Amino acid sequence: LALANFETTAGNPAGAQRVLEDWLAENPDSTGIRLALAISLGIAGETSRSLVEYERVLEADPDNFAALNNLAWETRKTDPESATAYAKRALEVAPDSAAALDTLAMAQYYGKDYEAAERSIKRALDAAPNQPSMMFHMAKIDTALGNKALAARNLTRLLEQHSDFPEIEEARALLKSIQP
Repeated sequence: LALANFETTAGNPAGAQRVLEDWLAENPDSTGIRLALAISLGIAGETSRSLVEYERVLEADPDNFAALNNLAWETRKTDPESATAYAKRALEVAPDSAAALDTLAMAQYYGKDYEAAERSIKRALDAAPNQPSMMFHMAKIDTALGNKALAARNLTRLLEQHSDFPEIEEARALLKSIQP
């Protein structure tokens, strides 16, 4: 793991993946290494390979929170029904996890169950009230529910308070699209 982290930090994610894959070739039951490989593959955009590795982690450890939550997150857009099931399983493992609640909310959002998504994201924000990505997800859900004025107010506040988060450009675009 240390060598893989070094390779990643040095800007060589392919090298990090090779280190992890080499270890797994000799130690196929190393669930922690397999999880690290799944995460690395996901970051590199190799989603299909990442999903396979998450599934293999779950075969060995069905209650692995990181694998459940990350698998749900990776499939939220392409298979929201399965993503919802994985997120619910993650919540069984960690019932108060803001990350799992956020993942569940987005799986429900992409499954067009906006009311359930709203309940889930509100619970996530209760647990992590100033998390910018979750605040953005709330605005997406509000928009889908037809609450565009509320979403616009919250997006404006979000962008005033946070100048750097992964979805900042998407947040700006959403605000622009819903402003009168």
